Amino acid sequence: MTVVADAATPPISTASKRQLVEQAFTEVSLNGWEYDISADEKDVALKRLDALMYELAGRGLSLSYNFPTAIGEGDLNDALGVPDGAFFGLAILLAERLCPTMGKAMSRESRIALQSAMKTVTAIGQTVPTMNWATGTVLGTGNKPWANRYPFVLPVTTG
Repeated sequence: MTVVADAATPPISTASKRQLVEQAFTEVSLNGWEYDISADEKDVALKRLDALMYELAGRGLSLSYNFPTAIGEGDLNDALGVPDGAFFGLAILLAERLCPTMGKAMSRESRIALQSAMKTVTAIGQTVPTMNWATGTVLGTGNKPWANRYPFVLPVTTG
């Protein structure tokens, strides 16, 4: 049985920060099963992830990230908090931020994938601002405040 979430249900997040960091290293061609990625390198990646998510929050993208009290104070085993639909885009974006620290460059294919995935991340993280009508805004013809006070048709009185 397949359960489909409706629009009112918030997206589900199942990933951890460790999974995102490992996916970012994979995108940079440093697979964990091939290369021994040290704990220090993962901590640097976690700090970059925290800083990246603060930056995205500053741009107005609300992704429900599980922010630590300060950059780098989180744990790799913490829940990510980001909807799974944004996972791949954030992994590629983190990989782009990690490349200079490792003296690597992203491949052309990864850059194209980043552009495409960031459209999804932006769509998931955007918030639609709400505001009331300004004073003096012209109302449409359906709004007739005078209808109850001055009706064109008066009730018939017999008497």
